Amino acid sequence: MTTVEPITAFVPVAPDADWETVRARLMTEVASRGPGWTDHNAADPGVTIAEVLAFGIADLHFRTSRPPFTQWPLAGDGYRAAADRHWHTVLPLPELRTSSDALAPLATTLAATADALEPIVRAAASRADADAVLAAEPWRSAVPAGQRIPLLAVLRDGLVRRTALEFADLVSDVVDGEDRREGTPTERDGRAAQRLALSLPLWPDELAALVRRERRRRVLDIATARRPAILAATSPADRATVIATLVGDGLVAAEAEIASAAAPLPAGVVPEDLEHAGGATRIWPPHAVQALTCEPVTAADYARRARTHPGVARAWAVKGRLEGVAWHGLPTTDAAALPVGDPRRHWAVDPAAAAITLVVETRDPEAVVGDEFLREVLARAIGDQVRHPFLAYRDDLDDETPRRLVCDEVGAALLKRIGVVVQARLVVSATAAGADVVADATGRLQRYFREGRPESAVSERAAESPSGPWPDAPQPAGGWNPGEAIRFTEIVEQIVADPAVLGVEALYLGREGESTLTAASESFLTIPPDAVPVLAEGDCLAIVYAGEKGCGHAES
Repeated sequence: MTTVEPITAFVPVAPDADWETVRARLMTEVASRGPGWTDHNAADPGVTIAEVLAFGIADLHFRTSRPPFTQWPLAGDGYRAAADRHWHTVLPLPELRTSSDALAPLATTLAATADALEPIVRAAASRADADAVLAAEPWRSAVPAGQRIPLLAVLRDGLVRRTALEFADLVSDVVDGEDRREGTPTERDGRAAQRLALSLPLWPDELAALVRRERRRRVLDIATARRPAILAATSPADRATVIATLVGDGLVAAEAEIASAAAPLPAGVVPEDLEHAGGATRIWPPHAVQALTCEPVTAADYARRARTHPGVARAWAVKGRLEGVAWHGLPTTDAAALPVGDPRRHWAVDPAAAAITLVVETRDPEAVVGDEFLREVLARAIGDQVRHPFLAYRDDLDDETPRRLVCDEVGAALLKRIGVVVQARLVVSATAAGADVVADATGRLQRYFREGRPESAVSERAAESPSGPWPDAPQPAGGWNPGEAIRFTEIVEQIVADPAVLGVEALYLGREGESTLTAASESFLTIPPDAVPVLAEGDCLAIVYAGEKGCGHAES
């Protein structure tokens, strides 16, 4: 039995969130230990699970570093060349099968020498002096020649980072001074590093790293200040203007192009613009434009995308095929009204079908909308397939519409409001004002159906749009969820909330238009999956005055 080596850092790039690197290392390990394990084997999704694990590791690294999303997408340096992603130094690890093969010998050397050697290396006036120390005994025998460069990097790293934090104001002032002088950015940064050498006890390459760190901080500040203009750029021309402005502010062209992608749907940007030639993302977290084509979409994602339509107030993903339009844009119909053999039976209304229906509520409840509105909503959720459902397989290559789960059938339907009849006798004291008690109970029931039960309604906190690169379309707070059954107990709770009501008798619930009512012994009243309840009009609450003796009472 072999022991799987732990996954360790490959290259310590900031913010250590390179998903492609983690994935590649995992795949190398999988290939070396199980050649027959492939992603093309539908019965063994192990590789897909491994990729999800790599994604989770990279995202965890990103989130624990807690970068502000206002600095996205420039916060991660994946768009830079691999050697330039960290402002200071990286360990020059060789291309070994696992990074632990390279890190283990270095860790052993550090454990044996760091306590005594670190003060000496930090006190060295130059890299040449430090190299001379390592080339002489006793360190020549203790430190192999191939480990000297990474060992110096580790021993000096703490000093460089502490200096960067403690003298950040000095570095900023020096860079400001050089920016007021002539010269190219490279020339100005070189002069800034030379001036810092007069004040800070670091080596030339470390001083240059401090200047590089300050430059990258300023890049983030500039992009953050220009963020309103970036988000407002809705055309390729607007985006080009923003890029030119960012370059004028001091960003290089590559930084300006990445910064301009912060908009939810950046004009003229395709996924390839945000990815390296091999497919690895250049930004982290990935942009929504990338995520559409590479991440499985869940039912909640369908509903969220439907809510981005300007005419939609609320949207839910409901199981079953309901009355509305099907995934290909054609209207669903009642199967009973279709003759046997009619192809429309394949997308007839069927609440038990293995399908998803996006039930949407319009912002204007009085507006009259038809199937075309539902097609527009469906296009937001699943892409142009609703208008071009039967494309040849070649036409589906490089599709930039949302990637749906295998065999997902997604339709759309309008939210219905179904009247609910509440029939009951309210037992009140002899001195109670019956008309007022009925009016108060009616108002509470209307409000309860309108606001929804507290345990299932969307809370105000959940309705807030989170800060992030994917602007959410949150469900508004409150409201009844479609298809939620009405419990008799909660109707009683609303009625007896008035202290004047002593009890409730002969409680029945029913759907308006139906001839039969449901007794309390049934515990709840079912609601169609595409509907929410409203209190039906009518005088269905009667008052019963409790008698003065025993349990007797008289009806009003």
